[in-house]
Amino acid sequence: MIHLAHMDKNFGRHQVLKDVNLDVPAHSFTVIHGKSGSGKSTLLNILGLLTHYDAGQYQLFGQPAPAPYSSQAMKLRREAISYVFQNFALIDNESIEQNLKLASHYLPKSQASRQAMLAALEAVNLDLPLKTKVYTMSGGEKQRLALARLKLRDSRLILADEPTGSLDAENKTIIIQLLRSFADQGKAVLVVTHDPDFLEVADSRMELN
Repeated sequence: MIHLAHMDKNFGRHQVLKDVNLDVPAHSFTVIHGKSGSGKSTLLNILGLLTHYDAGQYQLFGQPAPAPYSSQAMKLRREAISYVFQNFALIDNESIEQNLKLASHYLPKSQASRQAMLAALEAVNLDLPLKTKVYTMSGGEKQRLALARLKLRDSRLILADEPTGSLDAENKTIIIQLLRSFADQGKAVLVVTHDPDFLEVADSRMELN
């Protein structure tokens, strides 16, 4: 699903990534870890077609990766790639239902139905009314809502950037287990994190220095 060979990335004279090689198959859980400033988030942005790289090769879904923000890249981000962020990327003053509707804007009606929304919430163990405002929810509930959006979209590739960084121990465990379940269902899940607990459930890992 992902193949990187000898990838470099520079910001001016500062080399952030050097000779990075990575293979991520479907049905896998990959963890990229390392210290702050090691280039983890930059690598995730490259994989998500948000940032250019300077040298090397990137194949995505068996084809050369399109240029960031090209029409082909935008199509892949809508249809095949999903993201999980530390800050949840939700609209706080809107309801659960509205956040799910926005995430399913490009989906067929069957995937964006009320029944599909309720099924997605059940899959992530979020037992709240659809009209609940996001700002009233805990951090763990917000991250589970973010994962419910992924259930609706059914993307092939999930990219997560420090998804448990702001959560307590109980909610962190729930999110790790849910992300692991996405990989078990056939998706490729790639997480960049400082959290060593992710290493216990990873199929493969890579450390950036």
